[in-house]
Amino acid sequence: MKNFNPSATMISDNIQSDSINFEVPLDNKSRSLLRLERVFRETNRHIKIATPSAHFFALKQIFFLLDFFERGDFKAELIKELDRDIAYFTKLNSNPEVDLSKLEVFINQLGQLSKWFSSQKGKIGHQLLEQEFILNAKNKLTLGSVLLSFDAPFVELFLSMPIEKRQQKLYDWLKAFKGIQTSVEVLLRLSRETSTFATVIAENGYYQRTIRKNEFKFIGIRVPADFNIYPEVSTDQKRFNIRFMALSDDLEAKQFSDWFNFELAFYT
Repeated sequence: MKNFNPSATMISDNIQSDSINFEVPLDNKSRSLLRLERVFRETNRHIKIATPSAHFFALKQIFFLLDFFERGDFKAELIKELDRDIAYFTKLNSNPEVDLSKLEVFINQLGQLSKWFSSQKGKIGHQLLEQEFILNAKNKLTLGSVLLSFDAPFVELFLSMPIEKRQQKLYDWLKAFKGIQTSVEVLLRLSRETSTFATVIAENGYYQRTIRKNEFKFIGIRVPADFNIYPEVSTDQKRFNIRFMALSDDLEAKQFSDWFNFELAFYT
């Protein structure tokens, strides 16, 4: 059985005031998409905050992206996913209930992204490493997460520059990943908009359901905010299980053993 660590569970920022929404990947590709979505969102948010510490965080996230795309051929996986979705949506042209004008726009967007990726040579973002500042800063800062002026004085100088100059540089560096960011947003929006939440019952803090292999990409779990609980999800090829845990005032985790309603969505 494959276990999903709650630390890797993505919590959506788009939540209702009376509930908390957790998104849990059921395969490695969805895990990567959700993680990248959060990295792009937090990087952009910290660039806007504009403090030196926020900009240092944003710079570290850019280094994370460089390392992420250096490790594997995620570009090829995204091209396959985009082409698969293009084929699926093209088949909907004969469906009388589909808005053909919107469908055509969406198919064209997917096609443009697929062509963009196919035209890119080398690893995503590799051109950034041709810049001396990025290469040296990345090498220095991989030694630790805390910036010390004697380790990388040129980074300390960069963070002391005028806000507008720092922001512009960070945005320029982030543009190297613009295609991947747009693809991540489109693919996840596609999954979310084609699924809906349904109310189900957890018995003694547990929920179990049978699934087929590769039937779903990830799931959404929406729980009442005042319950103070979070899900731990485990899965194998035939089923997945949700165990709900509660946090005490001292932040100690324990099994939540009540029967209660919660909402569940399956994203394909």
